[in-house]
Amino acid sequence: MISNQVQQYFLGKGISVNTEITENVQGYIFYDDECGFCCLGVRLLHQRLLRAGYHFVPMQAGWALNALHAPSADSLGEMKLLTPDGKIVGGAEVWGKIARHTCFMYPLFILLQLPGMLSIAAAGYRFIATRRHQLVRKVNPDFNAQGYVKRVFFGTP
Repeated sequence: MISNQVQQYFLGKGISVNTEITENVQGYIFYDDECGFCCLGVRLLHQRLLRAGYHFVPMQAGWALNALHAPSADSLGEMKLLTPDGKIVGGAEVWGKIARHTCFMYPLFILLQLPGMLSIAAAGYRFIATRRHQLVRKVNPDFNAQGYVKRVFFGTP
């Protein structure tokens, strides 16, 4: 049911949906589409996480609030992951679930298994989540996130 809604949402936006990839769904990652920091993360990780079976969905999508049992996108305050079995996790725990299924993030999964690390990661996540609107301006459709990161962090054009 949700897979069809995701496909309809993305096809309506003119984004290609590869049906071969949608069969390996690990979950749907809900993010705040009005947050530049969140959009930057989506642009940087979208292709890699799609190959791992994760699909990004804006919290503002019509069916997202129903799936997350939330009254409004503002009430969520953090990214959420909806797993194929219907479990909803949020915050730093989302990164732990994603890291378990992706090679490039697997060291994060191992780190989060150490005693107390998930609590520390959750506190760090909450710190960033409450300030996310101040970190990066709203990303426009022509924004090249990878070029931006290279320019800001590595000084390359």
